Amino acid sequence: MASTAYGFAAKLEIGVPGTDDARACSGALIRPRVVVTARGCLVTTAHPDPAAGSALAITARFPTVGVIPVVDVRPDVTPGLSLAILARPAQVAAVQLGAQPPAAGDALTATGFGRTKDSWIQDQPHTAAFTVQQTDSAGFDLALDVAADTGLCAGDAGAPVVRELADGKLELVAVATAAWQKGCLGSADTSGEAAAVPVASLASLPTATIDLFDQLTLSPADSGRAPLAAEGFGAAVATGDFNKDTYLDIAVGSPADKTGTNRDVASGTVTVFSGSANGSGSGKVLLQSAFGAADEAGDLFGSTLTTGDFNKDGYTDLAIGTPGEQIGTIKAGAIAVFYGSSTGLASGGAFDQSSLGLTNVAGDGFGTAIAAGDFNADGFADLAVGAPGKTVGTAKSGQVFVIKGSSTGLLKTSSWVVDQRATNGSNENDDQFGASLAAGNVLGAKTGTVYSDLAVGAPGEAPGPDPQSGIVYVIPGSASGPVSGAVDFSQTGNGGSNEAGDKFGAALATGDFDKDGWADVVVGTPGEAAGTLPQSGAMTIFPGGNATVGTGYPIEERDFVAGANEAGDKFGTVFATGDINADGYADLLAGAPGKAGGAGIAYTFLGGPLSSTRPEPLIPGLMIGQNDVYGTDEADDRFGGALAVGDLNKDGLADVVVGSPGEGAPGEPNAGRVVTLSRITGTR
Repeated sequence: MASTAYGFAAKLEIGVPGTDDARACSGALIRPRVVVTARGCLVTTAHPDPAAGSALAITARFPTVGVIPVVDVRPDVTPGLSLAILARPAQVAAVQLGAQPPAAGDALTATGFGRTKDSWIQDQPHTAAFTVQQTDSAGFDLALDVAADTGLCAGDAGAPVVRELADGKLELVAVATAAWQKGCLGSADTSGEAAAVPVASLASLPTATIDLFDQLTLSPADSGRAPLAAEGFGAAVATGDFNKDTYLDIAVGSPADKTGTNRDVASGTVTVFSGSANGSGSGKVLLQSAFGAADEAGDLFGSTLTTGDFNKDGYTDLAIGTPGEQIGTIKAGAIAVFYGSSTGLASGGAFDQSSLGLTNVAGDGFGTAIAAGDFNADGFADLAVGAPGKTVGTAKSGQVFVIKGSSTGLLKTSSWVVDQRATNGSNENDDQFGASLAAGNVLGAKTGTVYSDLAVGAPGEAPGPDPQSGIVYVIPGSASGPVSGAVDFSQTGNGGSNEAGDKFGAALATGDFDKDGWADVVVGTPGEAAGTLPQSGAMTIFPGGNATVGTGYPIEERDFVAGANEAGDKFGTVFATGDINADGYADLLAGAPGKAGGAGIAYTFLGGPLSSTRPEPLIPGLMIGQNDVYGTDEADDRFGGALAVGDLNKDGLADVVVGSPGEGAPGEPNAGRVVTLSRITGTR
């Protein structure tokens, strides 16, 4: 049978060629992103535990589609077998898993990338014919065909063992785990017997023809640069069509990435991955030097991202928060804007408070939060920028600046400045007004002239006589911008109570979950402890309305059948909204990056119509952990630490981008990782 029939066969290359621990072995593609191999493929004297295979870089090479990075290792998924998880689906057909185990006398074929009788290194699979000798519950022995002069050799550990069906198709029945090396180059063995482990137990994995979430995995290496420990790749994510080719691109922030000639300045970077019909392409790294700014440690360039068309040219633009940026000698913060074009993002410029005719003061945190919206309804997106450490009068209470969009982009000549005086509130130390921002048509007209309204979180505010538990303001947009007429709300009267350290308003989002024409406001309370339960976090949904928001209703992790409020979950830290099931109702994603010791988890909530059996529009959807995306839960991965939504593959359903800023791929430090997920429409 021609080698092209074995397109599912994979050559796993482990470590750096030429080093002591570098090696290669074989495997079989059994799912679009999953290769099964022998446990021994990932075991050496230096690494006796297969889990340690993740300490070395691993790639999978296929006969017809080239090399794909391995992003995770699942050791001992069944006795004698391990799985290698690919960064993206291999564009070849996975081999069918056999329904019946082999029996004595069955004729089988093994295929692998090990050495042959006259060659040390193979890029195409070779085959060897065997007959089953005997079987037991742990595996079976194989006798090499008497006419064969060469059996399995070094490099064939993990070789798929297949059976040919009556229609000529192949099915995988076992994986080779050991062999005498008859006829192999450099071997004096005279026996060709081999041992194999059955694969029937792998049938419980997601079906062979479907990757559960059709996911892609991105890491700093996908931009051609070496990942660095703790760079925070995936701490912020956003989507937008920066080159107007109709495919959404992905922007990923790495706020602690190192720059400079020697990559020794932890100032931060942003990587942009262009969208296409085949998924995300290689990444382009954005630096502050693109607009003449200096890189300084602690700038936090890329800690926040948002998108909008600030000059109304049809190309999406990218705004980047740099809340630790040093202006002269003062670390007051700044934002950068890169404008979209036919060739992608072009260098734009930077804004700090002096750009707006105001004063930079150390600790202002200008750029801690950013949000785009057309607050004066002139057709140009404006940019709201939070500075939660800004001193107003004598109080370090926080302030928000709204920079106007125009035909030339964001304007440095004018902006609106908002603090709690515009909300009939008081500016007090540590209010943190502007720590979070969101925009949407929450209040007022739904037709005609529609203004974006500005939601502002102040998670350190003490509402009335209550302790510092947090408050949220919604400031209506107008022809004069969002400058007055705010409504405010806290947990009191909205399904909760104001308690010290709740941090109500630490995160915000908007979405029309009941499709009534008004955006609803999602408020995160990551410090909340419901009743006597531990401090796990919560969120509250406030329906939009004509003049004010409706009564809020709380949502907790325990609202899922299998959910639980656990200490340190940080549920309510991050949100994203979009229509993931294309039913016309906005849906909600919420991250709990502290779940399971910092491994993290993400939740989906589906919007829909109100009814007697559905008193609130949002209902629990999916709980998505790393195990659901062929990953492994590890402390401080922070899966769900950043979220974005957008239709990446143009199927009409919004896809999800999930950041894990503490994750590391095999052979890479814990630099962070991002996955894109499709088909997340269900409930469970």
